[in-house]
Amino acid sequence: MRILLVISSLAADRAEATEVKSTIQALLECGHEVGALYVQNGPAYADQHPRLTHLPVTYAERKSSPAIANRIGEFQPDVTHIVACWTPFHARVSTVLRRLKRPYVLEPCGHLIRVHLDHRFAEKPSTPLHSLGRRIYQTFYDIPMLKHAAQVRSLSAFEAHDLHTRFGVDSQIISWGFNPEWLTAARLSGPEATRPVRFLFVGRVDIFQKGLDLILQAAILLNKQGLTSHFTVTFAGPEENHAFERIGRIIRREGLTNVSLHPPVYGEGKDKLFAASDVFLHPSRFEGIAKLAREASGAGLAVLASDDSNYGDWVHDNRIGISAGLTAEEQAAAMKQWIDHPPLASEMGKRGFEYAKAWPWLRVAAELESCYKSATTRAS
Repeated sequence: MRILLVISSLAADRAEATEVKSTIQALLECGHEVGALYVQNGPAYADQHPRLTHLPVTYAERKSSPAIANRIGEFQPDVTHIVACWTPFHARVSTVLRRLKRPYVLEPCGHLIRVHLDHRFAEKPSTPLHSLGRRIYQTFYDIPMLKHAAQVRSLSAFEAHDLHTRFGVDSQIISWGFNPEWLTAARLSGPEATRPVRFLFVGRVDIFQKGLDLILQAAILLNKQGLTSHFTVTFAGPEENHAFERIGRIIRREGLTNVSLHPPVYGEGKDKLFAASDVFLHPSRFEGIAKLAREASGAGLAVLASDDSNYGDWVHDNRIGISAGLTAEEQAAAMKQWIDHPPLASEMGKRGFEYAKAWPWLRVAAELESCYKSATTRAS
């Protein structure tokens, strides 16, 4: 099968390019011919994928239907996978594909929908979900073409049900892939009852989006219950909006001696933090794919997610952690389950580790192949 991937960039220095590379490599290993259509704003990594067909368009051409049609025509794909669909470039590509009557698969932007839902609800709590959601989907998706598209990967079960109920779109949810280097058995022994349960947050230190205020408030509640010496919390990552200073003030004011801040860590340093922890905290108010939470599962950590993020159901359904509501009380109650029963963290961590092993990129590629065949069948 000739598969065309439409992506934002093939810039080698972009962090998100890692997963794109893994997807391309897996599809190539499955025996497919793979082309990449992208706006050329960075160096292509043809050296890593010599069999990949590069179909770049210039920045000036990104809204040009004839230029995009020419690139698509050069490759003659059986099916096209639009990896993201919220920029003018991706919208133009979908328009061209529809005119050419070629099948394509959309990967939805669940993160963008979440952001808009959360912010709109914050402004107008009484806004009906139906009308609000429909406006958002109409803004960011090509609704008529969705009738012939499969939705994959970053979509949550909630959003899949939402699309089916409102627009009659059948969705196929495919797990995000796991890189082999994420997998380590370092934490599988689990916490000991004789030491504090160690909670960890690694990522962008964005207090509101990542729900770090909820973690701090939960720690205050747990300390008031006399559990100060029973758990520790570590925040590590690059800060936003003077977050370290703000968190530091709360730590000092509330006497949170069991909460610490750590500068950004990468590679071996991050691995050491994972190995020294029991539970990964990620109670985001809205989130995309939550790659660090998945990486933590690959390292054998239990995960605390939020019900409102589009990966809370993934954590709950696979019993690899706990998904809780977005209040300090609910977050504290979830954390207390591990504090009261430390072996629970290792049990969930082991299941997360096994889940990660079961979803290498080759399996993701095979699931995508099934999705592509479904799209071509519908189109014919």
